[in-house]
Amino acid sequence: RDPDGEVIFAAYFFHDITKEREAISKEQQATSNFANSQAEKQALVEASPDLIIVAGPDGMVEQVVPPVSFPLHVDHSMEGHPVAEVVPPIADDFPALAEAARLSGGVETKAFSVQQGDDTYHFECRIARSGERNLVIVIRDVTAAKQAEEVLRRQALTFASIRDAIIVADLKGRIKDWNPAAEEMFGYSREEAIGKGLYALYDPDQPKRFKQTITAAIGKSRKWEARTEFRRQDGSGGVCEVRYTPLLDEGGRPLALVGVSRIAESAPAANPAPSGGDPQGSLESVKRSLGSLADIVSVQEAATDLPDEVRGVLAISRARL
Repeated sequence: RDPDGEVIFAAYFFHDITKEREAISKEQQATSNFANSQAEKQALVEASPDLIIVAGPDGMVEQVVPPVSFPLHVDHSMEGHPVAEVVPPIADDFPALAEAARLSGGVETKAFSVQQGDDTYHFECRIARSGERNLVIVIRDVTAAKQAEEVLRRQALTFASIRDAIIVADLKGRIKDWNPAAEEMFGYSREEAIGKGLYALYDPDQPKRFKQTITAAIGKSRKWEARTEFRRQDGSGGVCEVRYTPLLDEGGRPLALVGVSRIAESAPAANPAPSGGDPQGSLESVKRSLGSLADIVSVQEAATDLPDEVRGVLAISRARL
């Protein structure tokens, strides 16, 4: 289920009941096998979150298995009607898809959307041959999945657009991904960086020392935050501000490390600034942070499905940042 509790995918579990069956007499077993098999099959079909339609070779609906909750209103009363009337969005393409499924014996798919009031629902339709004459049409509500994909696309756009170097590493400190800002900062392309140890960026001469430092910091305070030296691919170096935190699963167990690095242009040394440190350096740090926030708001503002009033508020926020 998605975070709102809506079903996105169904999982089916099969268990071996051979021993239980062997405990029943042969006569009882034969009867029980047939009855339980039919009941289990029917339960699986009725438990599916998808709309299932069985159509004859003439395109008439012979059977409907509606799910418990579905945005499209299709029920048993529609049996005996043409598929084109029961599911109008696939009417134009259904004859060609049905013929292709019959000839190939494979599965033909079609995606479509339906507008209901202010809401847009997205569906995936799959058509397959059943036996010699019938067709099975399975329609899945993929709205939640589409919305999740849109969120991921926005996050990917933010990841690519943000000014700070974003680095994702596994728990052994090997780089798994990073953004264009990291390429620019460290000099490695994404392909060159993947698989390298983080120590190659921050402490290439003492990998063991670096590993001990970051492991101790994250183990103690769930983050490694420091002002430290870094090394570019061409051998040049600089000073940057870094913050690495673990990405946790639902049980609170760490899955990966996510880090943010930015060049500390005004930093005189690779140590935290003392109390009452460089005010100009602090100002530059604040300016860079506001710039990064403005980038994120700009990406959100560019989303195509925002109401005008929300887009207006984001534009004002971006301007203020």
